[in-house]
Amino acid sequence: MPAALPDRAGLMARIEALLRKGATREWLAAQPDLPCRRTVLNWALADPNFRWRLDEAQRAGAAVRAEARKLHGYTYDKAEAFLRRVRLGERVGDLVRTPGMPTREALDRWRREHPEFRQALTEATRFARFDRRRAPRYSEAMSDRVILALIRGAPVRRLAREPGMPGPTTLAAWRRRHPEFDGAVRIALFAAHRARMKARRVTEDEAVVDAVCLHIFCGGTLHSASQQPGLPRAGALYKGMKRDPAFAARVREAYADRDFFLLGKARGTGPNARGYPG
Repeated sequence: MPAALPDRAGLMARIEALLRKGATREWLAAQPDLPCRRTVLNWALADPNFRWRLDEAQRAGAAVRAEARKLHGYTYDKAEAFLRRVRLGERVGDLVRTPGMPTREALDRWRREHPEFRQALTEATRFARFDRRRAPRYSEAMSDRVILALIRGAPVRRLAREPGMPGPTTLAAWRRRHPEFDGAVRIALFAAHRARMKARRVTEDEAVVDAVCLHIFCGGTLHSASQQPGLPRAGALYKGMKRDPAFAARVREAYADRDFFLLGKARGTGPNARGYPG
């Protein structure tokens, strides 16, 4: 039985549609399910109407390609944004299908026209692959460790220095693949931020700072001050020591004054020279 003849009208319509979307004749000729360039040319010579439609489609496709080049033209900022997402573990095949990122054709043009970008992309891809190979596997226990560390205020980049903890690239990949983990990370980061802001507000209250320093001068410690009514908890005070240099200086001065007072009292001379009661 002879093979069925191809649907010429259907192929013509498909060729026109692809040309209007920006495809080139070279690309069409390379497709196994489309006719070669010589066949398309013979059809155009035999059918003036198809030749006119073909010319119109090519002009429309050229405008589409020009707009795409304008939208996805190479700039340093666009290239750095793309490379950053690759370093964070996103695959190139997924990025070229993401709105706002260069298409596959634009990315290939960037590689050809900018050797420094091609080299940087190779290094970013190699870095992401290495990070994925050495990264721990996602599990409920590991995700709980990460969330707990974030709630306690650990920066994301510090997690990579902890044994067995994921780095920024792996963490970003986990957040993309596990929406429930991403939600928990957002909550943990927000809670840590609120804790930092609360500790900062506590150490900026002059009345609180004066009460803490007076307690230390009278023989107490920062920890015992946290147990006094109306004073912040120990965690807030110790965080204030780390994050508020002015508060830390006041506390150290209170400790020094207390030691000077106690030393003078032990020697029987009294620290009246500094204005404290003997």
